[in-house]
Amino acid sequence: MTPGPEAGQITVLWQATGDDGTSNNITNGMYRIRYSTFSDIDWTSSTGWNLQGIRYQIESSTNVIAGSFQTTILTNLLEGVTYYIRIWLRDENEENWSEMSDVFSTYTKIEPPAPITDLKAEGYFLGIKEGQIKLTWTAVGDNGYNGTASQYIIKVSTVANIQDDQDFDNAKNLNEFSNVQIPQPVPSGTLQSLLITGLTPGVTYYFAIKAKDSLGYLSSWYRTSIVNLNNYAMAYDEPPPSVSNLLITELDRQLILQWSYDFSSVNDFSHFAIYCDSTPPILWDDGYLVAITTNLFYNATGLENDILYTFKVIAVDLGPYVLESPPEIISGTPKISVPLAPQNLTGVAVSSTSILWRWDYTSSNVNKFTLYNSKGEKLYEKEVEPPVGSEGEFLEENLTPNTSSQVSYIVLSNQMGNSEPCYAQKEVYTLSNPPSQITLISVSSVSYNLTFSNNNNPSYTRYAIYMSTDGINYYKLKDKEDNFTINLLPLTLYLEQDCFYYFEFCSYNQEDIPSDKINFSTGTYDEVP
Repeated sequence: MTPGPEAGQITVLWQATGDDGTSNNITNGMYRIRYSTFSDIDWTSSTGWNLQGIRYQIESSTNVIAGSFQTTILTNLLEGVTYYIRIWLRDENEENWSEMSDVFSTYTKIEPPAPITDLKAEGYFLGIKEGQIKLTWTAVGDNGYNGTASQYIIKVSTVANIQDDQDFDNAKNLNEFSNVQIPQPVPSGTLQSLLITGLTPGVTYYFAIKAKDSLGYLSSWYRTSIVNLNNYAMAYDEPPPSVSNLLITELDRQLILQWSYDFSSVNDFSHFAIYCDSTPPILWDDGYLVAITTNLFYNATGLENDILYTFKVIAVDLGPYVLESPPEIISGTPKISVPLAPQNLTGVAVSSTSILWRWDYTSSNVNKFTLYNSKGEKLYEKEVEPPVGSEGEFLEENLTPNTSSQVSYIVLSNQMGNSEPCYAQKEVYTLSNPPSQITLISVSSVSYNLTFSNNNNPSYTRYAIYMSTDGINYYKLKDKEDNFTINLLPLTLYLEQDCFYYFEFCSYNQEDIPSDKINFSTGTYDEVP
């Protein structure tokens, strides 16, 4: 016996005996062959011989010449498995069977899927989108070119091409570059394709593919001058779209450019490049790059009034293959004008009597700022020297503890007029003072009254009191969530006699910002009987 011509087959060859011993030819006789993947079985049993490929029996009618050689091929066997076989025969008498032959064994042949030899990667085709590559190949079989394989494994490299099995093992799996699903194999000889998405535009990708059969055996991979030659491509990279809604605002010695951009339409946006030319004719041969930014605006300062400036705004994508959008061009002339409204008017309490106000300038042609209350009444006014910087500030002083500022909005001014108002983002309170004049008074042998002064805080100020017996581990008596105010004093405490106690106090303003902590310690005494 030998492995068969194809995977999962065994060739059985034997020499025929005669009708009587080794004499005379057999007419209307029969051969019986039993085979199994197990050797220690009951070969004489008349049942259990129908497990295809594992334990089976075949019978064949025959007319043979004594001493001739006979052959048959067992099929549909498990690949790479050893089989045990016995054979015997009878003559025309159905009860006249020979003895069984000895047990013979051999193994079935393993044939992995054939290698795929025409893998092709395409980086440009009708309907392609950015970051895509299309793969095509001809399917192979489960056994060589026969049948249908069970699975594909696709490997990728962005460093170098994948030449052989060793490179294949070292390359990365496709799912590290894209979340596309690899298709199931189709019958051998059928053309298959896969659209890979989510790749980095402009990057060259090298691909390799292997087929796997039902037993887990893989095909091989290799490249030659004619095999899998076109297994790589650059992920499609298209120029980024141009900016839209480009506007220019003309101010004193200043031009502000603003635009819109659809970031969702490009996978590899890098930045905007802004060029400027002020020398007619505007041919850009003497223009210069003034800014690289990812913002949707550009503030050109330090310009000369009454000079025409022309700007070109271009969107640029990432490398390695850098592409630029078609330019959008706009012109403007700096001139003295009403200041733009400031932005982000914010106050921060710095003490119990002062608040620091800050805001962002959006134009530099400012001579004065004015702060108003909610009734439109002027509170503070101050002249400034243009051009102003990017941020302004004013310290509001002589306030009282834990009270809100009256500042509601700010207006900027110059010789051309006033800006639109910018309103404070929220109501701001000064800090509260910590309590003072803390006193612990004995009321009875077990109770004490704790009292303190509000230290010029308003009556609605809340206080926190914590107590400890060791000066390290404090526990809460009252805190801001208890809404403990001066109106709830005195606070009665039930303390042990002849003990020493530590206290921590603070207050909270209306924004829940705590004051500095005040420490106080005292002892109780043992009353004389």
